[in-house]
Amino acid sequence: MDSSNLRLLEGCAWRDLPVCEQGGNPRTRGTFFAGPVCLTQSRIVQANRTHVYIIGGYGPSLRSCEYDVARSCLRVHLETGILEIMQEMKHARSNGFGVALLGKDIVAVGGWGGGKVVRQC
Repeated sequence: MDSSNLRLLEGCAWRDLPVCEQGGNPRTRGTFFAGPVCLTQSRIVQANRTHVYIIGGYGPSLRSCEYDVARSCLRVHLETGILEIMQEMKHARSNGFGVALLGKDIVAVGGWGGGKVVRQC
């Protein structure tokens, strides 16, 4: 969902992890995400104990500004909540795609982006 937080399952209970870009303003983030909630269709891949990646989708996903969501790759540190912007994907993927962690690489496969079917990785 479009939100300024990630929800983490710890044991049997959920907790919110406030997420913010380094140097970002938490008050601005809350204002940006106020309003109706929508599903972003982003994919989440946990790469290790401390980092998750949020890949593609549509509608803002954790960033409190307009950006090319369908090409985006964001990394979140699970202990600090610091959000980093990684290199964009070559092909936009807004929905219907899969992702996999293969060694140290994240691979996005198929999907729909930019009004057409994506047939390349």
